[in-house]
Amino acid sequence: GNTEYRQDNFEKAIEHYKRAIEIKSDYTDPYLGIALSYENQEDFEAMLEYLKKTIDAANQSNERTKADDAMRKAKGYLLRRGDEAQRSENFQEAINWFVRVLEFDTTDAMVYYVLSINHNTLQNWDAAVENAMLALENNNSDVEDTNIYFQLATANQGLGNSSLACEYFGKVTSGPFRQRAEYEICLLYTSPSP
Repeated sequence: GNTEYRQDNFEKAIEHYKRAIEIKSDYTDPYLGIALSYENQEDFEAMLEYLKKTIDAANQSNERTKADDAMRKAKGYLLRRGDEAQRSENFQEAINWFVRVLEFDTTDAMVYYVLSINHNTLQNWDAAVENAMLALENNNSDVEDTNIYFQLATANQGLGNSSLACEYFGKVTSGPFRQRAEYEICLLYTSPSP
């Protein structure tokens, strides 16, 4: 398979890699070879499928590095697609791409944070709260907590939970959202009660 791959004969490479898998199904390299062949053919759904299989085979054979490499490749592709959709203001499409990242890594705080932003933009308040809470839960300093608190405050404000919104706006003590949070707190405190 590798010889065919190096010669850009990706269909033949896939055939050879599949034969190798028939012989030894827990061997990681053929799965990765198939994934990379599909990538070169721009069949990204098949690439993702075989990256998952690479991860499974690598985990079965305790090849943590190969599993991590395949996960990073899949995440990188999905994150790029989500980012492109978000920059094009296709927020639901962005959400769909970012949710797929979680198929490969459920502990990435940045993904949950970005999901909360997109859900807030679409006024999916409950989903924004859920994802912001997961961002806080999984945060290893990838995201400033104050940014996450701002998303939590915005979502709670959208839900009509003024006290929670104020609480979370109050936790935005630094960063790019600090002034906006202070402004929102003033609005919440000066708004007439029903």
